[in-house]
Amino acid sequence: ADPVALLREGIAASGRGEHALADRLFEALGQRHSIVADYAGWLRARTLRDAERIAEAQVEIDRTLADHP
Repeated sequence: ADPVALLREGIAASGRGEHALADRLFEALGQRHSIVADYAGWLRARTLRDAERIAEAQVEIDRTLADHP
């Protein structure tokens, strides 16, 4: 899928409060398009935080920082 489309869809889903969908889209973005994987990780962590999944958000931040120093 087009990285811009995944990014837009993920941001839109997050804005609608569809955190599970946004999480999946940002995860797919990072896996399919390594050039934006660090940004996708940050967006995924923000989505997890917004969904009040704080521990998972911290794990995602730690993983993203370790994978993309």
